[in-house]
Amino acid sequence: ALMIVLALTGTSHDRLYLGTDTRAAAILFGAGLACRQYLTGASSVRPAHRQLLSASGLLGAAVLAIAWIKIEGTSDVLYRGGFLVCGLAATTVLLDITTVDTSPLKRMLAIRPLRWLGLISYGLYLWHWPIFQYLHTDRFGLHGWTLVAVRVAASIAVAAVSYHLLELPIRRGALRGRAATAVVSMTAGTAVVALLVGTMGAIDPVPHVGAGQVAKGYTAGPSSAPRLMIVGDSVALSLGVDGLLPLSRELGVRVVDRGLIGCTIMRDVDDPLTADISNCSPRWPGFVRRFRPDIVVVLFGGWMGILPVKVDGRDVFPCEAAWQRRWSERLNSAVTALSRTGAKVVLLSAPVPPDSRFKGDNPRRFDARQDCSNRVLSDVGRKRPEARFVDLARFVCPADDKCRVRLDGVVLRDDALHFGPKGAPVISRWLVPRILSAARFGAHAPR
Repeated sequence: ALMIVLALTGTSHDRLYLGTDTRAAAILFGAGLACRQYLTGASSVRPAHRQLLSASGLLGAAVLAIAWIKIEGTSDVLYRGGFLVCGLAATTVLLDITTVDTSPLKRMLAIRPLRWLGLISYGLYLWHWPIFQYLHTDRFGLHGWTLVAVRVAASIAVAAVSYHLLELPIRRGALRGRAATAVVSMTAGTAVVALLVGTMGAIDPVPHVGAGQVAKGYTAGPSSAPRLMIVGDSVALSLGVDGLLPLSRELGVRVVDRGLIGCTIMRDVDDPLTADISNCSPRWPGFVRRFRPDIVVVLFGGWMGILPVKVDGRDVFPCEAAWQRRWSERLNSAVTALSRTGAKVVLLSAPVPPDSRFKGDNPRRFDARQDCSNRVLSDVGRKRPEARFVDLARFVCPADDKCRVRLDGVVLRDDALHFGPKGAPVISRWLVPRILSAARFGAHAPR
């Protein structure tokens, strides 16, 4: 009840998922079931009741299977009753298979490989996380089912060794005194090293504001799906994390998010504006070589794109010839670098913020400068054969001085700049078909 109430009042998914109070239901279901089976001896029930229980067990297993396959971990459905339903489904499965007398589900789950997997399951649960973090696609170049197979095999092997050399001796009381101290110390040290090495370079996928943050999310998706990489600043980062990545299967693409907070290409590499705002383009050739995308999406949606730049010793702004010329040169260089392995580069126009407080003392001038910046994106996208242009700005802001704050009741940009957890999926569902159309057929996307 607490999880559902907090979810309906807008509490973050992190709080709901990690809170012991909000996740206690499934643990208490299991504890209650264990007490029931212990007190009754898991005794048999009447034939009619046994048939009903068997059917309930199969239904519970089906509910869990559908949830695992169909529902994303960030879906509101889970937090507004979905976890409760899954907990009840799991409890029904356990009630069926731990009650005496046979059932179809019990026979299916009693095969030897699954029983053995059950013995090492807790160690597998603990060990798989650092192993999965260490064996990521950027480190070894593996992806798709090959990466899955290597990760699973390594996790099972380590869990099996841990079960026989660590868990069983502790359970049997074989480790005492100095031996116990030595094993505990070695295990603690190994765990610390595994966590440090395994998670080295891993980044919180939620785009909190901070310097140098990169989202390293990757979704395998169908092997035939186009590989899509998004680069740019924090607006690109948030669109990837909250929209493209979670919806990749639905949208039929494989996604990697290489957005970076503070990313710009208008500054020289050795001349960052601040510690947070610098030229990110030197990273792109490595990303292209490792991921080999079919499509690279470029989005600079923050106001960094319309900050002044020094050219020949003086500050120039968008709409000035020197700024426009540099922006065009940098975009053309970006297209060349990002298309080196054959990818189509899709340039997205950037919508202005709907809130005038972001635009300084002259909102009209701000909008005009953003429009000048977008016109260069359009020109490069239309002139270069490796590039395409999709007018995201026109979709978000269909009329001058009027941007969509909501669409279908959903707030598109929580902070008036970044596409958040609600708005990014809406934008992604509109955007991806147009990106695919532009990249595959050479047709410029419809507005």
